[in-house]
Amino acid sequence: GDDTCDVCGRAVGGDCLLSGGKMFHQTCMKCSVCGDSLKETFFTFMDKLICEKDYRETVPTCSDCGSTISGPYFTLEGGTIVCEKDYKARVGNCERCGKLADGKIFNVSGGFYHQNCLTCIVCKESLVGWPFSLDDD
Repeated sequence: GDDTCDVCGRAVGGDCLLSGGKMFHQTCMKCSVCGDSLKETFFTFMDKLICEKDYRETVPTCSDCGSTISGPYFTLEGGTIVCEKDYKARVGNCERCGKLADGKIFNVSGGFYHQNCLTCIVCKESLVGWPFSLDDD
């Protein structure tokens, strides 16, 4: 079999730890960030072993719901980090097409518009980069 330690590559015999289908000597179980021995709670982050303290500092956490983010996330003004679900809830939909306001978006009087949707309602020309005024319509 392939009973080798995933860290040092040497044969694993007797006491060993199994994590994510990989084997480790107890002495090789160290945090990839701080180097401390991993005795109790540890995580795998980007395929590396990491202690709980460094995991909390390394992995982004959503400012709105508090959950750790493993997928896509968004950094807002002021460095606020939010998960995809909370980003969608914050931003909402494009005022023109009704779809999620993502990509390059413009905030006009509290409403969001995709770049292609920010057009004059009369002549349909793009308003990006041009001064314009809003009617009540």
